[in-house]
Amino acid sequence: MPRGNKKVAERRRKVCTCKAFNCESGVYLDAQGLSQQGVELSPEAYEAHQQSELRNIAQAATSDAFDAHSFQDINLGSLSQDNHLVEILRELRVSPALQPSPSGSGEAADVAQVPDRSSREHHEDVILESSCTCPAIDTARECGIEFYNTTNFFTFNLRQVNPVCLHVALTTAIISIFEHASMFTASWLLDAQRITIELALTHGLLPNVSPGQLEPLQVKVLNQIPRTVDTVIGWLKIDPCLQFVNCCKGCFAMYPLASAPKRCTHRVADLPGAPSISEDPEDSGR
Repeated sequence: MPRGNKKVAERRRKVCTCKAFNCESGVYLDAQGLSQQGVELSPEAYEAHQQSELRNIAQAATSDAFDAHSFQDINLGSLSQDNHLVEILRELRVSPALQPSPSGSGEAADVAQVPDRSSREHHEDVILESSCTCPAIDTARECGIEFYNTTNFFTFNLRQVNPVCLHVALTTAIISIFEHASMFTASWLLDAQRITIELALTHGLLPNVSPGQLEPLQVKVLNQIPRTVDTVIGWLKIDPCLQFVNCCKGCFAMYPLASAPKRCTHRVADLPGAPSISEDPEDSGR
C-alpha cells in the first residue's frame, strides 16, 4: 500500500472504549509506540459499537428510573436522569414515552399524562409503540392484541430456496434414501453438483466464451446448497431411519431379522397361479 494511502487509512480508524463489546479492556499501540486503552476500529464498526453502548445505557437508565420509583412519585426536580435518558433516546431516533415539563420547575409531574401501569415492560412497550411503523402490528393493536406473533416470518419454507439449489438437494436426497448412498457419498454429490453449476456459470455452455467470475448474488445463491444430506432430510421432515427385514423372493413376505424362519411360512405357492418356492433352505430367497 502506498505511504499516503496508509496514512489516510490510519487517520480514519477510531479508538473505541465501549463496555458493550468489552473494548475498554483492550490495548493498542499509538503512533509513538505506547500502549493505550481501547481498540482501534473502522468508522463503521466504531459507529455500531457506539449505538450498542447507547442502547445499553438507555436500558440501564430505564431500569433505574422506573424500578426504583412509581410513576406517581416522580417529580420534575429529580428528572435529571430522565432528561439524560431522553437525549440518549433521541440519538437512537426513538421517541421517549415521557416528556418533561417545559417550565423545568420542581412542581410535581402531571399524573394524567403518565400511563396507568408502572411496570418497566409497559414503559418499553410505549417506547416501541411510538416508533412502530408496521401496518400489521398497528392492525393487531387496534383489535386489542398486545403481542403480535411473528413466528410465521421465521418459519423455513422450501419456497425460499432457489429452484436450482432445490433440485440439487432433492437429487441427493433421492440417491441417499433409495439407493442407500453413504453420508460421505451424498456430501460428495452435493459438492460435485455445486462445482458443475459454478463451471456452467463461469465458463458457459457455448464454445469460444471467455471465462468469467461469479457475481456476489450468484455466490449467495450457491451458498444455499447444503453441505451434507442431513440438512436436506431436515428440510423434507422425513425419518431417515431404515428398517431391515428378510424378504421372501416368491411372495415378498417380510420377516424381522431376529425371528426369520428358514422357510417362508406363507403358503402362497398353494394358490392358483402363484410362483413355486424352492424347498431348499439356501434358496428360500430371504
